[in-house]
Amino acid sequence: TRVMWEQSIVPWATKWEGDAPILVATVRLILGESKCSEIWEALRTLHPVTLDDCPPALLEQITQDHRQWMPELEASGYPESDILRLMAALQSNGLGNGIFLHIAIFNHSCEPNLSVFAHPGGACEVVANRPIAEGEQLFISYLKPIEQTAHSRQKNLMRQFGFQCQCSVCGTNAAAVDSEIEELETLLPELESVLLEGYAEKAFREALNLLSRAKALARNPEPHRLLARVHKVIGDSCEQLLGSRSVEQREVTVWFLRSSREVLRLQQFYLFSFHHERARSLLDVSEGIKAVRALQGGILLEEFPDIESVPMAAVLESNCVRQHTMIKQLY
Repeated sequence: TRVMWEQSIVPWATKWEGDAPILVATVRLILGESKCSEIWEALRTLHPVTLDDCPPALLEQITQDHRQWMPELEASGYPESDILRLMAALQSNGLGNGIFLHIAIFNHSCEPNLSVFAHPGGACEVVANRPIAEGEQLFISYLKPIEQTAHSRQKNLMRQFGFQCQCSVCGTNAAAVDSEIEELETLLPELESVLLEGYAEKAFREALNLLSRAKALARNPEPHRLLARVHKVIGDSCEQLLGSRSVEQREVTVWFLRSSREVLRLQQFYLFSFHHERARSLLDVSEGIKAVRALQGGILLEEFPDIESVPMAAVLESNCVRQHTMIKQLY
């Protein structure tokens, strides 16, 4: 169910001169608007309303990172305190494609009942991702990806937004620090970047190495989130490698299906059954079954003994397609 559709009041700058960071470029964009004063006043409603409301760590980071551009921005007539507050508001409330005054009102939960989708042209859509009871508070997630441990979520929320999450998920999962798990969570974004840069085989091999450290993941109160994130990297890497002559196709095809099935299984622990992210996983499983069935011999039954026959595989594939279609229709 659609809850809201909103056009951004300010898009993120897509072009900027020199090595100016995106916050500086976006402030320049606002200052260059013919309705600059109106936009500036509208953005005053966003948190932090004053610098006193700004998390100290965030204010220190913004001040240090943008000090060299302050003389230029202050030449617009706005004092440094106003510019710093605006930067903090942009960083704290911005979504992937801009700043939205009404969506910014929603509070955070690590188990939100709303999902936010970016659309072309600077618009965002807010959609319910599960049934919502009358009078129930509406939440979005301020964090991406959702597959983070409680410790990581608390650290990131405190650094960027200045609060400690007390949602139902964080209340039941101790945010204890485990050095090995911390290291894994540091490595995962690096692997995801490697994959985005087009080095799929490297990401695949290194993700398999991380998966071998599953015993460490199991010590965390939420092992399913980290395991799902590792399997997502494996599955996405294999998807890029399908048809490539540089790797053995049986290996990547089997791992594509294996990891897609694992992501779908693990998502049941932290996503509602009709959550939109499960639609992608269902599609991956159906495509994986199809790809493994296309390999020569009885590889499917050999690698996946729980799939007892080819007709059973066809039924599983069909069920995944049906469930994927049903979820997509809800959104």
